[in-house]
Amino acid sequence: MPSKRLEGVAHFFISNMNNFFIKISIGFLVLALCANYMNAQSQKYFQAFSKSFEIASEKKGKEKFKGQIIKGKRSGMGLYLFKDGSVYAGDFYMNSVTGFGMLLASGQIPNCDNCQVYVGNFKDGKKSGSGICYNENGNIIYQGQFLDDKPIETYPSINPSKERHFSFIDLGSNNTYVGEFTDKDINGFGVIIFSNGDVWQSQFKNGNQKGIGLYLSYDGEWETINYKDNANEIISSSEKYREQADIAKANFNKALSGAFEEFKKAGSTLMALVNDINSSKGESVESDNEDSTPSGSSSGSKSSSKSKQSGSDVEAKNKDQRSYSGFESQLIKMNTYYETEYSDSHRREIQSKMKRIREKWESRGFQMFRSSWEDWDGHKK
Repeated sequence: MPSKRLEGVAHFFISNMNNFFIKISIGFLVLALCANYMNAQSQKYFQAFSKSFEIASEKKGKEKFKGQIIKGKRSGMGLYLFKDGSVYAGDFYMNSVTGFGMLLASGQIPNCDNCQVYVGNFKDGKKSGSGICYNENGNIIYQGQFLDDKPIETYPSINPSKERHFSFIDLGSNNTYVGEFTDKDINGFGVIIFSNGDVWQSQFKNGNQKGIGLYLSYDGEWETINYKDNANEIISSSEKYREQADIAKANFNKALSGAFEEFKKAGSTLMALVNDINSSKGESVESDNEDSTPSGSSSGSKSSSKSKQSGSDVEAKNKDQRSYSGFESQLIKMNTYYETEYSDSHRREIQSKMKRIREKWESRGFQMFRSSWEDWDGHKK
């Protein structure tokens, strides 16, 4: 059964399709007729996100983050509000703006004259790789490569595309689209902001969602959904990761309980040994463990060692769990940027490592979440 969020997205696109395209056409017409349209609307970029940021996953002063937090780090997709009012929507990795996304600047994009919007690749918070700069009118002024936050080709571009634009579009009923489109349709990266504060961000092709996107609810819950050939699949969700965390916690408690049991056994063995030694001297030592059988000092040492080994298992299991999740993220990213990142041999190597980790701990009696990406056949989702 599809989730309520997924049904909501589908219902929105079905019920608003005609209105959606009409709004795009109107938006483009106004853009063509009035060069100052985007300048007059620029502040609405930031106003549009205001309700969505009423509830944040993380907050530090005026800065707010809302999105996927994995293992205590911003990793995956989400929204970030900078203290100067700029908004970023896109990928994160280990708390850093890394991957693909769009930056809506409150003023001007650094190192890019007259640029108000950047859509493209980032690495550690800097523009890196291919990207597009849009001016305040929503027209392309540069499309090319970046290195260390700066364009490395002729800026502005000599013959920029005149078909692709960036715009703020009112979809009606207080729903808003902020993103890229071409003369005839929505194409590129964009965000739909719903009237209730929910957000949908993804790539679009000919007006339809494409690839992996994020549905981010007003209350902070999220789902990553993969769209392909008019079909969809929920890849992961905040609920799923909570369940995974509960499994990890249960495994930890199980191992910890086992360690305490081994410690108690070691104590009983030691007490029995003391009783045996004192009995040989004609003395009596009372013990609450009368059923314990003396086994010599080597047994006590062995039990103590086993107790320590249980603690080591807990630490090793948690480390392997983090590695498993990291491998899963690599496969998701490989699929997202399929044309440039996919490698069949690397995919099989990663899946083999995931399988070895999971089977190792399952053979030791631990529960471990099995990701569907462990069985990915390598075809673009």
